[in-house]
Amino acid sequence: MLIIQSNADSNFFVVALCYIYHTLWSNTMMCTTFQREMLGPAVTGTINALKAASAANARRVVVVSSMVAVEINPKDWPKDKIKDENCWSDKEFCRNEENWYFVAKISSEEAALEYAKQTRLDVVTVNPAVVFGPLLQPTLNTSCQFLVYFLKGGSDRMRDKLWHIVDVRDTANALLLVYETPQASDRHICAPHFISARDLLELLKTMYPDDYPFISK
Repeated sequence: MLIIQSNADSNFFVVALCYIYHTLWSNTMMCTTFQREMLGPAVTGTINALKAASAANARRVVVVSSMVAVEINPKDWPKDKIKDENCWSDKEFCRNEENWYFVAKISSEEAALEYAKQTRLDVVTVNPAVVFGPLLQPTLNTSCQFLVYFLKGGSDRMRDKLWHIVDVRDTANALLLVYETPQASDRHICAPHFISARDLLELLKTMYPDDYPFISK
């Protein structure tokens, strides 16, 4: 499989294609122009990838979404009911809170599933939690930058949060499983672990006791 793309461009070149993985686009918390820098590329890039898949007669497209499209203040969801793949985050709530990354992830997943419904393209989405694990590149990605920010102190409200996390290797395995399972359809949550921020801090202190200037509490 070969895909050469520009997020905002409709020109895709797809060679020897049976399946497409549409993986994560950049998660930046420094977005200054929401429509231009985040929402537009997220939705337009997703639709362009799906159009390319349709043109190439792809058998299946696996779109990587996020748990932020599932769990953020969902409308009409009972408080005592476990959130599952039928649960959607409240996009307007996220917009009012100016959580632009959340809005973009919700919008792009909605667009992908609606495109699948309209065209009958086989689209499956995977919704991973916060992804940690070994990096291929020498620089930190946004998830790891977020972790470092927390370990150095972060904001007070971060310290009492419950984090849903997943190893990057487990995420890759989940993508393969969805790809290889014909019965897989619609959305699939990928969030096997949860840990409080304080417990995560204490765990990392035991793993790296002398290597990092952790906050004291």
